[in-house]
Amino acid sequence: MIDAFDWARITALKGDALKGAVFSILRSASLEVNNPERSDAILLPIIPRLADIIANNYELKNYREPFSALARAAGLWNYIDKEFADTSDRLVAEAVTVPELGGITLHREQIGALNEIFLPGGTSF
Repeated sequence: MIDAFDWARITALKGDALKGAVFSILRSASLEVNNPERSDAILLPIIPRLADIIANNYELKNYREPFSALARAAGLWNYIDKEFADTSDRLVAEAVTVPELGGITLHREQIGALNEIFLPGGTSF
């Protein structure tokens, strides 16, 4: 089940065991993103945890691009790794980055709120 990962155990793993566990999480989360009945409440907490694990384990560097694709699909554009993301994911992250706020990258809910404020009843991002 996607919300039943033992994060403390996964964080303690190294090498191939860590790669296998993170790959399994990425796979499960990707399947959940594509589930038409998905629950963002289950999916959203996974992205920050994966971001932390991937950023802190050099052996997971090859997982950065698929992770960025997952973050994009989940609407957590602030977790897209702009350095390693593919062009389309990087463009999304850049489009929702606000230089006037110190270069902060917004996520889907923040963009939705801004659209309501500045474009009531209009089109959204």
